[in-house]
Amino acid sequence: MLETSSAVFKKNIGFVSLCLITFLLLFLLRSGPAVCAEAEKTVDQAENKPPASVVVPLGPEDDYDRGVPRSSVKRFLEAARNGDYESAAQHLDLRNLPREMRNKTGAELAREFKIILDRGLWIDLGLLSDHPKGYENDGLPSYRDLLGQIETEKKTYTLLLQHVPGGTGSLSGRFPMPR
Repeated sequence: MLETSSAVFKKNIGFVSLCLITFLLLFLLRSGPAVCAEAEKTVDQAENKPPASVVVPLGPEDDYDRGVPRSSVKRFLEAARNGDYESAAQHLDLRNLPREMRNKTGAELAREFKIILDRGLWIDLGLLSDHPKGYENDGLPSYRDLLGQIETEKKTYTLLLQHVPGGTGSLSGRFPMPR
């Protein structure tokens, strides 16, 4: 009796599957002890490792990580990107706002500032100082650091990060708002 091609295919596929399963079992049985020994070696190495080092902040600590210019800008951008404009506003120096800006909340100003940054300035966090006093020989007053410049048709705006005395007497990096 003549077998159809689908019947032959089913027989062959069954045989191939059986061969693959047998090969896989033999491989696992043969390499099992080596895999177990390697796993034990890894566990032994992990148990003998010294404890993880403690991360020490680079500058004065506060709830918003404003101790150094780099972390202050990074935290502002993260908060604003996540829509947490209340937290982002903690990175703005709102002490000397112009009269026409005083009716806005810090959160509103943080949102607007984020829009300005998104449209006009690429910030490379790696170029910002990770020292509490910022860069000291940059030609700027000791309480300021350059964030970047935004050019418009009419004017170039220089964005600065300003060191503002914190509640514990430490310096915190904040963006001064335009005057």
